[in-house]
Amino acid sequence: MTPEKLSKMTLQELAKQEKALKVATPILAGLLAVMFVLSILLFVRQGFSAFSTMPIAFLPLLIVNIMNLKKVRKEIISRKI
Repeated sequence: MTPEKLSKMTLQELAKQEKALKVATPILAGLLAVMFVLSILLFVRQGFSAFSTMPIAFLPLLIVNIMNLKKVRKEIISRKI
């Protein structure tokens, strides 16, 4: 999400975006934690497979969600001042 796009959104749209990110980010983090544990168990039982790398592959998605949430919050705060 670019800063230009955030600046063109209304305050209500920003609040809706923040709410969606606040729900999605912890769910994604929880699922990644479960995937990490399961990939370790799978690695121990069956050895290395492509599924062992999946939590690492999805980690950037979590990082991007966290960064976008911070940007949206920053934009909302800048408009309320």
